[in-house]
Parts: sequence; C-alpha cells; structure tokens
Amino acid sequence: MKTDIWMPIYIGDYLKDTMHLSAEEHGCYLLILMEMWNKDGWIPASAKYLSRVARVDVEKWSKEIAPVLGPFFREDEAGITQDRLLKEVIKAKNKRLAAQQSGLLGGRPKKPNGLPKRNRTVNQTGNRMGNPRESSSPSPSEEEKKTVLSFSEFWSIYDKKVGKATTEKIYSKVKEKDRTVIFLQLSRYIASTSEIKYRKNPATYLRQEAWNDTIITQSAEPLGDII
Repeated sequence: MKTDIWMPIYIGDYLKDTMHLSAEEHGCYLLILMEMWNKDGWIPASAKYLSRVARVDVEKWSKEIAPVLGPFFREDEAGITQDRLLKEVIKAKNKRLAAQQSGLLGGRPKKPNGLPKRNRTVNQTGNRMGNPRESSSPSPSEEEKKTVLSFSEFWSIYDKKVGKATTEKIYSKVKEKDRTVIFLQLSRYIASTSEIKYRKNPATYLRQEAWNDTIITQSAEPLGDII
C-alpha cells in the first residue's frame, strides 16, 4: 500500500496516552499525526504552519492547544516528529520495498510439495499490523524489533541512484549500532533535501558519517511560537 492512503493507529496505546485530551485536542493531534505521516515523519515547527494543519487560529494554537500537545512531540532543527509514528513510517517503507522486491522475483516462493502449511500464530496481546486490535505488546515480533536497515532498504529510501557498488561496499562496513542511528535519522535527512540534486551522494553520506550531523531545514516563514 502507499503510505499516504493508510496510517496504523494502535487504539489501546493511543487512548492510554490521550485520556486527558478534549475532543478538540484529539482532533488537532490526529490531524498533525496525519500530516506527519504524509511528510515521512517530520513537519515544520512554526505555530502558523501547525495551526493551519490543526484547523485552529494561531492564537488559540499557541495559548491553548500547543501547551497540551507539546509533550507528545520531539523537536530539533529539522522540525518536529512523534517517535512512534516515525518508526512506523520507516517500517511501512520497508514493507513496501519488500513487496516490490518480491514482485520483481515473481512473488513469494512456493512451498515444497508434501510439506504441511505452517499455521500463522498470533500472540495474546495483538495480531498482525493493520488489525485494529493490535497494540504494542511487551513481546514484539522480530519485525517490530527491527531497527536496522539492510543495504537494499537504505538504497531504496535514500533514492539517489549514484555509485551503487561503491555504496554497498561502504555500507557493509558500517557497524550495526550506526545502522540503527541511520534507521532513525534517514527520513529526516531525506525530508531536509527534498531536491535530490542537493542531497549528498549515498557513498559520501556514509563516508562522512553524516547521520551524526545536525539537520537544518529552511523555512519560508518565521518560526514564531513553537510547541
């Protein structure tokens, strides 16, 4: 599925964390989460921008809504994000990439004849992503534990197709702890370089360990009051 036509919401977790919100605050929060989802996890932090997304005037946003919703978000030079949503954005991109690769290979391989089909099990705390009953269980699946990008996933998300062989060789030497940081930081860097011509070549990004750099985005409007 395209990530701009669906967004996972874990109902139990959402309600547990937002019981103190009013109906209006719920609406503002969900609208901002949807905007973040469509923008790959990061949006500008200006009060003017956020108030437009939340469908309230700037004064109401700054004085009433932002103080309540602020603790849900994390802010830095790139804008604001919500950490759970950011992980789901990357997970969705990985699933889409896997589906594309499976299609190129002719779909999933068939099971050998004579072997029984394996039953799909569901733990007691939830089921597969996309089911409204699923929540973040204390025993997440291996897929949910994944915080490291494979090279093919990095290459697809980075989306600047220059020097693949060299890039793959460099990536193979990147330590797992650094790949975890890349997993968390890459979507912000991509969002800050929406024009690919200004994005570092992928091999350069890796050589310079650019995942440790401060990400600064240009905004057409002053930041003003921020959450």
